[in-house]
Amino acid sequence: MAATPLPPNIEQMGSRAFSFFPAIVNIEHNEWTFQEATWSEVLVQNVKSGEQLWVPKRFIGEVARVEEPVAIVGLNRELELKMGSVVPHTRRVIQMPRAVNEGPRLADGTRTDEPTVSSLQSVAGISGTSSGADSKVGKMLLFAVGGAIVLVVLAIALFRDSATRVSFTPIVQSDIVFNARDDYFAVERRLGKPAQDQWLSEKGELQYRYLWYPNQSMAVILMGTDRDKALYIGELSADGHVIHSVDRNMEQILRRLKRPAN
Repeated sequence: MAATPLPPNIEQMGSRAFSFFPAIVNIEHNEWTFQEATWSEVLVQNVKSGEQLWVPKRFIGEVARVEEPVAIVGLNRELELKMGSVVPHTRRVIQMPRAVNEGPRLADGTRTDEPTVSSLQSVAGISGTSSGADSKVGKMLLFAVGGAIVLVVLAIALFRDSATRVSFTPIVQSDIVFNARDDYFAVERRLGKPAQDQWLSEKGELQYRYLWYPNQSMAVILMGTDRDKALYIGELSADGHVIHSVDRNMEQILRRLKRPAN
């Protein structure tokens, strides 16, 4: 029985370009080439900008055997570029500071020291009842709105009676933007549980998770070398077109991805 070949490492990439997964935060173009290595670090160069970075070996995982459309080098930690160095990325929650002399807030967020409408009216000497002039203006506005509604109803009736039919083609548009650091739980928090949740491959270096949302007419795609660590790479429409991707290389992967049968 033939032995399973060991996965290649980054030092065997030669001059072949590859992408880190997950992508390094604060770097726009995720395409690199190997330059050299020491016992503790690896020097890589960005294909687009020419910028060179030393990445500690302890953060670099295996290289996926899948080389089309792009080679993937896994990272054991999410990294970011900070002051010219690559360091582990940490997410921080910043709390908005209170204003000076601001009192405590109620459960609905209302400040206890904020003046109420009634108190302002009492200070200004304004009565809460409407004057006669305000009442007349309100009636005029009511008649105007009623007349507009009647015109709209008549227009709809004429349109329905017309022999000309206009058909509309829905355009898929997603205003929900995820990033390369979002996992399944981040997607579920924003969109809820998917109507279809399926892994597109049973085995291999790269695992793809297909999350179908019929209300948005789109599928969210996660990718990872480990199913427990799959992260967002983009979105597909119902007919397989790319709606959004985290970068150009992930867009190529999405275009070649085979969708599951319904």
